[in-house]
Amino acid sequence: MKRNLGRIFTSMFGLGFSPVAPGTLGALGAVLLWYGLSGFMTFSLLNQVLLVAGVLALGFASIRALIGNAEEDPSEVVIDEWAGMWISCLFLPIKPGAMIGAFILFRVFDIWKPLGIRKLEKWKGAAGIMMDDVAAGIGANVLMQIAVRTII
Repeated sequence: MKRNLGRIFTSMFGLGFSPVAPGTLGALGAVLLWYGLSGFMTFSLLNQVLLVAGVLALGFASIRALIGNAEEDPSEVVIDEWAGMWISCLFLPIKPGAMIGAFILFRVFDIWKPLGIRKLEKWKGAAGIMMDDVAAGIGANVLMQIAVRTII
């Protein structure tokens, strides 16, 4: 039961089982949900932080339930992309341009892993799976914060 729940959450309800680009699909699902949630709830700074904290906690717990301290990062595990994408969106205007920019920058940081991000994925267990995406989300968010203040 615990392992099955871990599989459901880590794959973000099956998105991670896509045969093509599961990470990109997971990030796309995350940004679309973020955008959609903004229409149904007050998207205060506190609520945004609580959403991100919730997905981070769920990510660490469900990955531990699924793989324990193994060093593998199964392709169906996309809750890390979900968390990183939501970090990318934190405190940004809920507008299509900002969301698209956050998505693109997150995927660039997540795939290329600049600035030492690659080292984080070498950590064992849930930390190794989650932290590179957290760092990619932070990098994307910093660039988007600059962009919305100067360009958008």
